[in-house]
Formats: sequence, structure tokens, C-alpha cells
Amino acid sequence: MPGRFRSRSLPRSGGEWHFTNDPNGGTGPTTTTAGYSSCEDVTGDGDCHGLRVVSLSIEGGHLNKKSFGYYDSEFNNYVVDAIRTNLTGDHIGGISGIPSDVDASTMAAARTNPSRPYVDVPANILDIGTSPTRILRDWKDLRRRHGLPDVVGSPSGREIFQGSGEAWLNYQFMIKPIVSDIVRLSQFTRIVNDRIEEINRLFGVTGLRRTVTIAEGSRSELISFIAQSAGIYIGYNAIATEAVRLRVHTRWIPNGDYAGHTPSPEIVRAWAARSALGLTVDASTLWEITPWSCLVDWFTSTGDYLSATRNIVPAVLMGVYPMTHTITDWHCPGYPIIAWWDSTLQTGYLESARLKKRTKTRRSSFISPFAARLPFLSGQQMSIAAAIAATRNR
Repeated sequence: MPGRFRSRSLPRSGGEWHFTNDPNGGTGPTTTTAGYSSCEDVTGDGDCHGLRVVSLSIEGGHLNKKSFGYYDSEFNNYVVDAIRTNLTGDHIGGISGIPSDVDASTMAAARTNPSRPYVDVPANILDIGTSPTRILRDWKDLRRRHGLPDVVGSPSGREIFQGSGEAWLNYQFMIKPIVSDIVRLSQFTRIVNDRIEEINRLFGVTGLRRTVTIAEGSRSELISFIAQSAGIYIGYNAIATEAVRLRVHTRWIPNGDYAGHTPSPEIVRAWAARSALGLTVDASTLWEITPWSCLVDWFTSTGDYLSATRNIVPAVLMGVYPMTHTITDWHCPGYPIIAWWDSTLQTGYLESARLKKRTKTRRSSFISPFAARLPFLSGQQMSIAAAIAATRNR
């Protein structure tokens, strides 16, 4: 399948400038760009091939200046050189919290898998079952390390600090998830009905197609650059603001014995109930009850990968396509030009400029349990890390 590239430029009047003692030394009336757009894609059968669409729009940036001497320069609606070549206004990057394509694909597969649990009942039951044993073991270890009798007096400050951390962790990892799941179970009928509709789409003509938003972020930066150096030396102080949105499109199709035909409504409902409640014990379940597995998931995609490969509903991931939309807006405020020999004399004005660049891309990717993450810890994650630090041995 051959690649294809298309582009176009948007012209506008560029104005003119010259030296008073040399009218031919500058430029005559010019035409410059108001931006451009381009599209790179692939022609041929199928869809969801690689795609890159870029556009840049430029407004303003005119310079008007009178001549006040034989060797002075004069500008008439001249678009400054810095924004005449489409080189200014690029993306600034540096936005934190945007995962790699593989990591984003793994998260999207976990969130769109028709076998994903809405409430993971087995994991909660197994986790509750291990909690009393874990508490007893921790208590015995504490007694053995410190030689404590069965009945102790007032706890020390360090023991209070450690106990507070343990209580916070119990709330975050045992009490809070269970209470949340109980609330979710109150909507069980709606959950199952939604999952039935999703499974029916899976066995439709096109399979199950879903697009989910994985990450969004933005940042601003002050950028200084030279607006014009020929005829006059002036600059812009631009405020560049960038926003990025990462979405992933996934495609699932049936596999196994049901790949060629639609199952009965009874089977579909049974699958919907089992998948919504997570009624299976598989690698994903065992990973959820592994101590501190959530901490590993902060830095790797292991948990998401195991969830993405759960197969209560017979389905296989046929394609995963990360899509990024980046918008960067440069705002360059205008200002008057003051004569260097007289601070009260205005010789001209540099008009404000606005440059907006948009880039949309689509790529093909895959899922992996080993995608590394460099997380920006949220307030809740920071509190969990602090609680773990409080309970560690000193």
C-alpha cells in the first residue's frame, strides 16, 4: 500500500520595507504565507493505517514604522521575517503524564476488553480472606522483633505513627474498594444490560470497536525570539500554550468456537454477568491479590496487560491504534516602537501575532506487560507512599 503526501499553502499580502537612502535596498510589495496544511496517509484496502495531519495558521505580525532620517528604514504593513517561513509556532512539548504508545495501548485494551470486570468479586473475597492472616502475622512479627508481651502499655510515638500508616493502607486497599464495589453492585442490572449490548456488538459485522481517552495534559511557556533583524532589530515575547490529548482506538473480534456464529441470548447474558462480576480466578485475579501489586502497576503495565488478556468472553484484540491530537497556540503581544534618541517619540508599531499549530497522528501499536512508566504521582498516591514509609522498619 503506497504512502501519499498532500499539502497546500495559504498566501497573504506581506507588505514592504526599504531604507530611505536606498529605496531598492529592502523589498517591494511581497506575498507571504498565512499558514499551511499537510496530510500524510496510506492508500489501499482497509483502514486505520498510519496518518499524520498538520496545519498552521498565522494571523497578524505586521510592522509599520516611519523613517526619521536619511539612513533610517520604513515599513509598510510588513509581515516580520520570523513568521514568514512557517518555522515559528512549532509544538513546545514537555507535557508530563502522557504515556508511551505501548503503555497507552495496554491501558486501552484493559478498559475495552469485553471480559473486563466492573466489580472484581473474587479478588475482593480472596483479599479479605488474607487480611486477618496478614494482620496476625504482622502482630507476631512486631512482638518478636521488640520482645513485647501479650499486653503492652502505652504505645510509643513510633508505634502510633506506624499504626496510623497501617490504618490508612487498610482503608485504601481493603475498606474503600469494597465499599465502592458494594455501591456499584446496586446498579447490577444496568451493568449487565450494558455488557450484553457490548457483547452483541462484538458478534456483529464489524466486531467491537471502541475509542477511549487515555491521557490529557497542557503547559505554557514564555518564549522570546527575534521578530525582525533586517532594517530594524526587534523581538517578540510569546506566550506558547500547548494541549495534548491521547486517545486509543481498539478493535475486538470473536474467537474460539463462537468465531463463526452468534451465541444464544442465554449464553450472552451469562457471559455478561460473569465478566461484569469478574467471576473467574485467573492471572489477573491472582495479580490483584498479590501484596503491593498496585505499586508495581504505578511503574509498569503488568496489571493492565493481565486485565487486557482476560478471556471470559471469547474475544481477541485485532488492532490497537493510539491517536494524538496536539494544539499549540503562540500569542505574541504587540507593542509601540520608541525612538532611541527620544523616549517620548513613537516611530511605529509592531502588531500582535497569533500562530496556532495542530497535529493529529494515528499509529499502530501493541500491548505488553513490560511497558515502563514514569508516573506523576497524584495526591492520593503520594499519601499511600507516605503511609508505606510510615509502616516500614526503622
